[in-house]
Amino acid sequence: MTNSGQKKRYLPFVLGVLLILTSGIIHGFQSDRWGQSQKVLDAASRLDELPVSFNGWVSEESEIPKEHLKLAEAVGHFSRKFVHQESGQTVSVMILCGRPGPISVHPPTVCFVGAGWGLQSQPVSTPIDGAAPGSLWNGRFARSVDGVPIAIQTLWGWSADGNWLACDNARLETARFPYLYKMYITVPVSAETGDIDLKSVDKFMDDFLPRVNQTLFEKGGDSSSVELGQAG
Repeated sequence: MTNSGQKKRYLPFVLGVLLILTSGIIHGFQSDRWGQSQKVLDAASRLDELPVSFNGWVSEESEIPKEHLKLAEAVGHFSRKFVHQESGQTVSVMILCGRPGPISVHPPTVCFVGAGWGLQSQPVSTPIDGAAPGSLWNGRFARSVDGVPIAIQTLWGWSADGNWLACDNARLETARFPYLYKMYITVPVSAETGDIDLKSVDKFMDDFLPRVNQTLFEKGGDSSSVELGQAG
């Protein structure tokens, strides 16, 4: 057999080995097998710079159990309950940051329902263009506490670049990013009216979301997509 024939014979084997090694290296970086990537750590650290008071809104920290953060594989988090000093309206905000895989899963339709909340209607995608680019899912949940029914309205979505996404398949749609934020904005539903104070909530969104985007995405954060080719 000639040298040329031997090379052709072993070429598929060599290419197969290279493909396996390359896939392993890519997966290692995506799963942080060798430690958290600096981009994820930098993105998580920016959560510490988010405002805790502005335009009549003040807040206090809302503790997230450590086991919940571990389950979510969150590298950083922001969790606060805001109260408007004049109207008394309350708005709870939680933002998690980490790798796209873990952060993309467990939306409220999974974790809230798993905690005993019932989904009252099918969530709808709600544009937030007045406050920030993109859309958030909007859903209502209810449960009974000591025989007293309570309800909440929650908006949620994901972003790595300032454009908030109400994803149908968040794991697939956000896999290209080096890190990911997941945001929940929750307000109580009035027991008397069965609704929320839409005017106050809209004002909060208009005040808060631009500050979120400026802090997380306009201070040098690099969310360049990871080019791994198209799945299919």
